[in-house]
Amino acid sequence: MTNKVQKFKVLVFTNNSSTLNYFQSLLKEPKYKVIFVESKEKVLGKIRLFLPDLIISELKTPKIDKVELCQHIRKDQRLSNTIILLITSKRAETEDTQCSGVDDYLTKPFNREHVKTKIDSYLRIKRLQDDLLQSNKELNETISTLKEHEKMLEESNMALERDKKLLRNSLREITYLTTELEKSHHHQVQLNQTLKKNFNDLVNLLASIIGLRNPYNMGHSQKVAEISRFIADKFGKTEQEIRNIEIAALLHEIGKIGISDDIMNKNPDELSEEEKMTLAQHPLVGESLLKGYSGLEKAAKIIRHIHENIDGTGYPDGLAGDAIPLGSRIIKAASQFDRMTYTAGTPGEFYRAVATLKNSVDTDFDGHVLRHLKKYVDTFADRRKGQRTEKINILDLKEGMILAGDLYTSTGIKLIPKGTKLSESSIKCILNYNKTDPLKEGISILIR
Repeated sequence: MTNKVQKFKVLVFTNNSSTLNYFQSLLKEPKYKVIFVESKEKVLGKIRLFLPDLIISELKTPKIDKVELCQHIRKDQRLSNTIILLITSKRAETEDTQCSGVDDYLTKPFNREHVKTKIDSYLRIKRLQDDLLQSNKELNETISTLKEHEKMLEESNMALERDKKLLRNSLREITYLTTELEKSHHHQVQLNQTLKKNFNDLVNLLASIIGLRNPYNMGHSQKVAEISRFIADKFGKTEQEIRNIEIAALLHEIGKIGISDDIMNKNPDELSEEEKMTLAQHPLVGESLLKGYSGLEKAAKIIRHIHENIDGTGYPDGLAGDAIPLGSRIIKAASQFDRMTYTAGTPGEFYRAVATLKNSVDTDFDGHVLRHLKKYVDTFADRRKGQRTEKINILDLKEGMILAGDLYTSTGIKLIPKGTKLSESSIKCILNYNKTDPLKEGISILIR
């Protein structure tokens, strides 16, 4: 059975025939479901009935009408995340954008490629926000269930206390009540474990989505997370602080989901300056997507600053030295190191990569972070000594195994690089790819 593809719903509000014809031509692909509204009196009713993902509006009316229209839309909870793009012949001021609730402007005369890219980028972000909101809703429901059980446990404790007063002389009854209390406590522990597992599953799911966005660099986020955890531990951080850095590493490229395929599929050397700037904004998009969700706020802050330089010349905020979060400094170095060694096969290549990064100490990178990165390479090189390999069936893969060679599909796509330590999410990704693009027979793993 073929799954029905969910279309993007777009509402275009204009009484300008040339504008209407332009967007009829631009949005004729099957992935869009588009309606056009010309009447100001009917537009709010159409919006509330259609519930669009994105609204494109061209109003030849006073500014107050534009403000009122957006305010009416934003008051409807179902439309609070709907993207609003306003057509204008002149770039509006930032204050006007904030005041009216408009997300962005489409400036006449239109540039077809820019308009299409902007619409698709916003629609991807909207879809991702909807998915994250749904996941957050499910997590909140789990939390609500946990609170209900905590309340039940509190009421049970009160009832048990009353019973103990009545039956204090009965050792048998006291033993029974204690057993029931232990059962209730055990149940609460299980609920806490379920909540933690659901949260970790969500992080792993998002990391897998990021990997699928760029299959030619599959495993990058997981490798950066492994290196970042090692370095953070060397700084003596608590387990929770290390976990926050690890989560940020797994999700540090989530902002790239909203970037157009045209840019993502280009060789970095072929990108225009404008495209490079668009790509460079992904940490801010990533922060925006994650900061509103319980448990991801600290990771979001770390992601925001992964392009800061130690000498203060980076972006977005020009932070310098220790003002840059430690997690951001670690992920910056780990990510660059993994990209430099993605196809490396010998310890010497890894050591040369560290030496190259050290050339930018005190300008781009933190020297303390690079010293610990060198220790990571030392342990990696030690593990390579005296190791042998074994080929196993794809169905025998287990968490913790380390790939002895690059993993390719039958069509030649490099799925995961050698040296990757397999996790539950990476194994699921391998199995899913194998269904549509089978892997070559036998997977080489390292035998310790």
